[in-house]
Amino acid sequence: MGTTITIFSTRGGSGKTITSVSLASTLSKMGYKVIIIDGDLEAPSLIHLIKPQKPVADLNYWTDYLGAKNLKVEDIINPTKLSNLSIIYSSPPEIGKSFLSKNSQRWWQNALRKSLTTQKKLYEIGYDFIIIDNQSGTSLNSVNNMILADVSLLVVRPASYGVGAAEVFIQEMHSLLKGMKPRKDFFVWNQVPVTDNPEEKTLLNHFLSKWDVKIEELGIEVATVIPFDHMLNLQLLNEITNEIFSLTISMNSSMLEIVDRILKYQNQQKRNGN
Repeated sequence: MGTTITIFSTRGGSGKTITSVSLASTLSKMGYKVIIIDGDLEAPSLIHLIKPQKPVADLNYWTDYLGAKNLKVEDIINPTKLSNLSIIYSSPPEIGKSFLSKNSQRWWQNALRKSLTTQKKLYEIGYDFIIIDNQSGTSLNSVNNMILADVSLLVVRPASYGVGAAEVFIQEMHSLLKGMKPRKDFFVWNQVPVTDNPEEKTLLNHFLSKWDVKIEELGIEVATVIPFDHMLNLQLLNEITNEIFSLTISMNSSMLEIVDRILKYQNQQKRNGN
């Protein structure tokens, strides 16, 4: 069996999608067979970062697959420029879709069941890692994706309102999820300012250290700090995304640190027979 990782944030703009793509790219370059699912059904964005290899009109989406009986998992898997990396896209939501209707709770119950069987099928196909770019905030969708996960990355920008919301989420959600199955939850600082000013460094380190202690007291391991990448953000602003896998965020030291922690946990679970 493989490992499912969900990348989550308590609010939009934290960089979870870039982190998802970077993690998927890094693992695939290391020789693992990886598939990334755009699990943000209300604001899917992977299609803008990883361009489809075929016309958009010919795509079958995760969104439709969850609600359709006539689509097979093979129908929604798409190749990328990296031989070890596949992707499942989601379409923008349409008014009237089942998962936004008054019967949404039943739709999400069925979606969770189908997601669990699909997870098993993807492992059987040969994928080592399933990476889910999850929806921000707390919703039936984001909870479903958290239930699927063996490992989660909670991505947060260094701002008081961001980590305050993350603290509440960890207290409520992670304590509930921990009892369901063996899992490992990591905390990732993203878009952390880079400065050579001693006073600014002191203030930044004080903020990060204070919250590191709080987060780890809640049982979430702080995995790494991803510095703000000026060039990457300029490239994204100008929609220079055709070569997303060659951008500097991929295979950098922060991402390799995350991968190392995930692989150590995976090996530990194998030794424990899980």
